[in-house]
Amino acid sequence: MSSEANGLHKIDLAAKKVELEKESEILQGEILEKERDILRLETEQDKEQLDLLFEMSEVLQQIENKKWVSATIAFKIIRSNPDKYSDLFEMKDGKAYIVNKRFKELEHEFFIIKGEMNEIK
Repeated sequence: MSSEANGLHKIDLAAKKVELEKESEILQGEILEKERDILRLETEQDKEQLDLLFEMSEVLQQIENKKWVSATIAFKIIRSNPDKYSDLFEMKDGKAYIVNKRFKELEHEFFIIKGEMNEIK
């Protein structure tokens, strides 16, 4: 009877092992799904940052080393992102004068974002 009990114990252990392996596979699958979701979110955030970086680069290049730009260019820039660029220009006599302080702030923000994008994660 001892060998029979020993055999049943081994069968029970083998069944528990199979059950634990199945649970382990399920948990590993869930972990992989979570890692994929995190990577997707990071990629989306990086894309948004990259889009902003390109936009800012284009704007800064258009107005760099200038005191003023045409109202048409200024309005085009402002329409591209009103929250960010509405205070970048001061309109006088049909010209859009660049607010130097705001330009320097945007330039600083640009370099910060660029530095963050270049950091290795």
